[in-house]
Amino acid sequence: MPQAFRDEALEGATKGREFRRIIHYFKNKALLISSLIFSGIAGASQLLILIIMKKAVNLFMDSGNFLNETVSVLKTSAWVAAVLIVIQIVCAAFQALVSPLFLVDIRKKLYRALMHADIAFFDKISCGAMVGRISEGVSYIKDVYVDLLFVAVHAMCASFSGFIVAMVYGWKDTLTFIAFPIVLAVELFLGNKWADYIWEKYEKAGTESTEKAVSVVTEFRTVKSFDQELDETEDFKRGLSSEENILVKVSLVKAFIRMIAICILAAMALTLNWYMMKKLTDPAHLGEMDMFEMSCILTGIILLTVGIYSALSITSDFQQAQQAARNICAIIEMKPSINPHEGRTVNDLTGKIEFRDVSFKYAGCEQYALRHLSFTIEAGQTVAFVGESGCGKSTTLQLLQRFYDVEEGQILIDDIDIREMSPRSLRKAISIVPQGPVLFTMSIADNIRYGRITANDEEVAQAAVTGNAHNFIMELPDNYKTMVAQTSLSGGQKQRICISRAILSPTPILLLDEATAALDTESEQLVQQSLENFRHGKTSILVAHRLATVVNADKIFVFQEGHIAETGTHKSLLEANGLYANLAKYQLQ
Repeated sequence: MPQAFRDEALEGATKGREFRRIIHYFKNKALLISSLIFSGIAGASQLLILIIMKKAVNLFMDSGNFLNETVSVLKTSAWVAAVLIVIQIVCAAFQALVSPLFLVDIRKKLYRALMHADIAFFDKISCGAMVGRISEGVSYIKDVYVDLLFVAVHAMCASFSGFIVAMVYGWKDTLTFIAFPIVLAVELFLGNKWADYIWEKYEKAGTESTEKAVSVVTEFRTVKSFDQELDETEDFKRGLSSEENILVKVSLVKAFIRMIAICILAAMALTLNWYMMKKLTDPAHLGEMDMFEMSCILTGIILLTVGIYSALSITSDFQQAQQAARNICAIIEMKPSINPHEGRTVNDLTGKIEFRDVSFKYAGCEQYALRHLSFTIEAGQTVAFVGESGCGKSTTLQLLQRFYDVEEGQILIDDIDIREMSPRSLRKAISIVPQGPVLFTMSIADNIRYGRITANDEEVAQAAVTGNAHNFIMELPDNYKTMVAQTSLSGGQKQRICISRAILSPTPILLLDEATAALDTESEQLVQQSLENFRHGKTSILVAHRLATVVNADKIFVFQEGHIAETGTHKSLLEANGLYANLAKYQLQ
């Protein structure tokens, strides 16, 4: 069963035509149409059994030629069986191709949309909801919109064909029993509406349990550290209890719907049997209908009713897939505010950076993160951002990378407004070492090579040497081929790999966001010396709380409440005896 993912990022998602929108993203539409055609043929081909039935009737009616008629019936049965088998094999082959291709196509579209999404989107959406969409949600949509679609087409074609045959051989008798399929259709429609109403309550509960599981598994070290395993288990059980209650109600409702439907089918079968026997045995009706016509009417009405039952029984699944499809379509169809394909390509940037009266606040926040921020960094300079937490230092780095657009003012690199550059060109000019080390589930060499995919092994090793990571990497069992997910690295080791990755990236601008915060004193000194050599000729911005790392900066900007309160060198700021001097007093004594 799917989880319906409700979160702030997708509020207001366009409703309606979810099936058509999802199918639009399936590339192999010709294959899908062919599969549906063969599903319809397979449904209608059930009427071939009437050919056998006619032969059998002739056999019983013409007992004088029993042997020849028996052989004829057997031959006809063999041919009909062969045709039905071939149709079913072709139908199954098409369906076997469509399902995995559909799954892959939608996941590709979804992942591509995520790769082009704004950072603001990821600020709002929950990790649990996103994991569910990529895996469980898409799989459920495939099960319903593809696999069950074949079932529905098969059932509807069988139903329609049966109705036509019954009308041809006895329209008056067919209309006599048309009430049964109609009552069955109404019962299934209303019952499924009832089940859908209850299912809506499951959506929120399912989302909460998914998010809970993802958050606990992601931060399991913290859970273990505080001995919260049992509490988390009990908390998760309590969360699942509401889901269990809703699922039990839905199951009971569906069971009740099926029970009523079976009663309707049984009543129809008994009534048909009584009516046909009366037609065949009542002297008043003798000669009105032969056995073959009666068989056609019976078969047609049964196919009509069973087809309606099969088709409408899955409408509840289609309704439950609507929310998952709506959320997935919302992601695929969303238009990022920062278009990754707009802007001009800019090469050979030197690294001059200028903020002109920049103001910015995050979506949903009333307070400005930056207010009338202005500064200039010349190409090749090393500049430090210092200040208390939440004063706007990291926000400034994010705006420089154009993760968000400013509300007021301009950000320029080499006197070019970054909004005129393509995001790809801009970010190719910037490398960053984040505050928290970020490594992917791949080898250490590939993690370093992430800074420049074309780098060879020697260049990767040289970057690791500069980043003070080479020695500990060589002590690992598989050296640079060691998978990050299979080894236990310290925070400092992870950070040195991240620094090596930034070193490998040939960019004119280097951002170090608390880059050495996770290192011990000895490693920090070694990396600082390596970075001093590496930063030569680059524009470097250091964000730091530990002022010992910024004393050699060409310029220090002291942030306070989203603007720059002081500017100068380490020496001049100490002499000014202001905000920076107060910060330094507790760290550099």
